[in-house]
Amino acid sequence: VQSIETLAQLEHMRSVLLPAVIKFLQKMWRGALARQRYKIFYAMFKIVRKFRAWKFKIYLLTLIRRFSGVREMRDFGKSLDWPEAPFILRRFHIKLYNTFRRWRLRQRLKTVQADEWPQIKCKIAALEIIGNKRDLGLNRQWSADYLALGTENPQSSVYVAAMNSMMYREDAGAVIFSSIVKKLGSRGKTTERAVVFCEHQILKLDHKKEYRLLKTIEMADVTEISVTSGDDQLVVIHTNDEYDIAMTLENSKKENRVPELLGSLRMAIITAGETSGTIPREVKITVQKPPINFIMSGSQHVIDVEEADESQQENKFRKESGAKRFVLQAPPPSPVTVTNL
Repeated sequence: VQSIETLAQLEHMRSVLLPAVIKFLQKMWRGALARQRYKIFYAMFKIVRKFRAWKFKIYLLTLIRRFSGVREMRDFGKSLDWPEAPFILRRFHIKLYNTFRRWRLRQRLKTVQADEWPQIKCKIAALEIIGNKRDLGLNRQWSADYLALGTENPQSSVYVAAMNSMMYREDAGAVIFSSIVKKLGSRGKTTERAVVFCEHQILKLDHKKEYRLLKTIEMADVTEISVTSGDDQLVVIHTNDEYDIAMTLENSKKENRVPELLGSLRMAIITAGETSGTIPREVKITVQKPPINFIMSGSQHVIDVEEADESQQENKFRKESGAKRFVLQAPPPSPVTVTNL
């Protein structure tokens, strides 16, 4: 460098090239840092995938060992405890558990005979209406038309003959449920009658006079059915003609057959809708604690339930003096065991 002009020119060239050199170095350094971070993150995600696959494998092997023989078990694995699922498999665990429950239900339903399906559907309908809050009689046979059974009714042949003759004269339809009842009279008198629930009508019969027809109630006139949540078997049928019917279902076996009545009515309504292809008229069913409001002779009344003495073995109605209030004196309930379906 012999002159100051040359030195100034070199300094100018350096100042021009320096930003490009700095950018190149920054680019190379940032690229190196990015590649290093990529390798770290790739290794981290690979470890996470391998860990999840390992946890998934351990979980599946545990399920296979625990549920390998459930098909031969009597309860199809209901009594087996499910292993605790890892946090990362919680959604898969829920889906798998629900799938197992559906499979177990299908296996149980395969053992049900074709002629038992109507009874199973009635029990499910009763369970939906009342809930598993008391003994519903799910373990026993539901016969519905009890008056036609010789074991329940000594005059079953007379009843069958009377019903066959009535079917020609009355448009009642098929029998849904039948039973001997204790009916509440207008003066609080307890009267024993036979009641038959049919597809289109409710028939009140005098079983002591060869099942003579006393009264018919059109199912279309029934607005609501109220039952108590206890074991007194009180049933109140609300109608449009301002004269409701209060009664208790009676049987020698002391079985609570109110759930069977409600389930049979619900299934009859559903079946009628499926047969006709139209939306059936739903009858409101109310399960409540006593007292129950009802109409008798056009005026509002109340019926309550009281536990009778141990000496009283049958249901009995009583009218309170000077009040529009009736009392059902029910015998103490027998100890029962609530059973799951």
